[in-house]
Amino acid sequence: MNLPYYIYKKLSRNKNKFSISSRIIKISTISVSIGILVTLISFSVGKGLQKEIKDKIFSIQSDIIISSYENIETGISLNPIERSKILNSIKNENLVYSNLFYSVDKPSLLLSNQDFESIVFRGIDKNYDINKFNELFIKEGKVLSQINKNEILISSSLAQRNDINLNQEIRIFFNKDFNQNIPDVRSFKVIGFFRTEFSEFDNNIILGNIEDILDIYGWDANQAGYLNITVENKDEIISYQETLNSSSYFIDNDLKASSVLSKNENIFNWISIFDFNIIIIVSVMIIVAIVNIIIALMVLIFERNKMIGLLKSMGANNNLVRKIFLYKGAEIIIKGLFYGNIIFFTIVFIQKEFNIIKLNPEDYYVDILPFYMDSLFIVSLNSLFIFTSIIVLWLTFSIIARISPSKIINSKS
Repeated sequence: MNLPYYIYKKLSRNKNKFSISSRIIKISTISVSIGILVTLISFSVGKGLQKEIKDKIFSIQSDIIISSYENIETGISLNPIERSKILNSIKNENLVYSNLFYSVDKPSLLLSNQDFESIVFRGIDKNYDINKFNELFIKEGKVLSQINKNEILISSSLAQRNDINLNQEIRIFFNKDFNQNIPDVRSFKVIGFFRTEFSEFDNNIILGNIEDILDIYGWDANQAGYLNITVENKDEIISYQETLNSSSYFIDNDLKASSVLSKNENIFNWISIFDFNIIIIVSVMIIVAIVNIIIALMVLIFERNKMIGLLKSMGANNNLVRKIFLYKGAEIIIKGLFYGNIIFFTIVFIQKEFNIIKLNPEDYYVDILPFYMDSLFIVSLNSLFIFTSIIVLWLTFSIIARISPSKIINSKS
């Protein structure tokens, strides 16, 4: 027979004897609920924002971009690179990649409603993985397998600003060089709108077919502005970049490999701070919850000191008495975690279904508050709450050892 558990159940059924501390115990239960709720929300939102922002960055920018120093620094394709030579140099380094494609970025002017707007026309080849773009960014238009010649994608903000409709033919002006007085004019059909929430991309980039740019500038099929590499393991991006930049071919031909991490260092540093914030919130919430539980049980111990003295006089040791109150502490923790988790999953369900909580995309790069669900972390966090609380409570209940049976039983109160 589990005597400590039996006594705990008897005391729990006796509501009158617990009336003094019942309110404090309820407050402690609520404190645990709020603690686990805030912790789960902070983790889920923090990781959700990190994932959403990273997915967007990796979708609109290549993991590694290779070109001449001049092209990388200016952000436009001033001079062509030789596809076959660069591809051979990469193969010589024995680097593993999941995809690569070629692109060209050229400055141009968009004409709509007799107004000109400066943009960058990005021509991409058929190997560009447009599926990730479909999933994240296409707001209107057909699901794309590729962008054909004389077709373009533009941002919804650019379309709204210039009063451009879906399937409309628009004219874009290109200057082959600075000495050209009359620019080349080409018409393109708008086949879709996108919105990435990255204003620099949305306001400046138009996506089209690389063959259009090659035709306009007279480049041959073996030339391009950039070679774009997608790395399967994102943790290896920096090492790939360093390997390429240190290769003899890159050094001899003034080539440079630039990574998405180095180009967006400020953003990645910013979202990495989320991890530190999550650790702080988890620590604070656990401490606050444990302190509330300790206070509630201390009140309960002093309320039941006569019972403790009587049990000790009958031969009960400190561990037996300690276990009685440990069961009560476990009850507070489990109830608090149960209610906290229920509220958390309810909030997540409502947000995912109805998108009630909005964010400013100019600040967070997403317009809807994301929740990232990780079952392993949720179970681990609940386990951490339980384990830490029980250990601290077990150590705290050393006060029971100081209660003298003779003094308690002979006291007048």
